[in-house]
Amino acid sequence: MICDRCYFNTNCQYIGRNKKSKVSGCSCFKDRELVVELPCKFGEQLYSIRTRCDSEKLMIGKALTVNTRNLGFVIANYGTTLFRKEEAQHKLDEIKG
Repeated sequence: MICDRCYFNTNCQYIGRNKKSKVSGCSCFKDRELVVELPCKFGEQLYSIRTRCDSEKLMIGKALTVNTRNLGFVIANYGTTLFRKEEAQHKLDEIKG
């Protein structure tokens, strides 16, 4: 393990050591190349912008709840068609002009 490659580098318990040297026995080491930061939390409700069937008016609708089964879909579509509620409202206002 090399502290310089650790995800927790800035909050390392071995602070003050040479970041390029090998450390053994660090129970907190996580290789930062293997860590993926998600744009949302598991269990969080995401929203999409939809067109109402009866009036063709744009609206915000519940899309899905983030879980392990739809994680790939969430990562691929977050920020384009899937949003947190506040982000969806902002995008809707942006579309409406």
